[in-house]
Amino acid sequence: MLSGSLLLGFVAAALVVLLIPGPGVLYVVARSTSQGYRAGLVSALGLSAGAFVHVAAAAVGLSAILLASATAFGVVKLLGAGYLVYLGIRALIAKGQQVAWRQRRALPCCGSSPMASL
Repeated sequence: MLSGSLLLGFVAAALVVLLIPGPGVLYVVARSTSQGYRAGLVSALGLSAGAFVHVAAAAVGLSAILLASATAFGVVKLLGAGYLVYLGIRALIAKGQQVAWRQRRALPCCGSSPMASL
């Protein structure tokens, strides 16, 4: 059982993390404002699928491995950064073209976030 002060500290830290908009929130807002509410809804569903990836990873112990291994954590960060660079280059190349599967972009946005693993 958690002590009262430990539980209070956890709740305070969780509230801070929840109140700060992360890349997922910014992604959904950007899609919603530029392409409408349906694009925002599909993007939110993609982010939810990414959150499911984190729950599944935690269930099989992969999150604990990332916490214990600085190398594994660094690899995940580099993969996430590489994916963002890929999206940026692709956006520059395909100016104005509408991508049909927005959910494919949202899943890795949340799925590769090291903050969600912690």
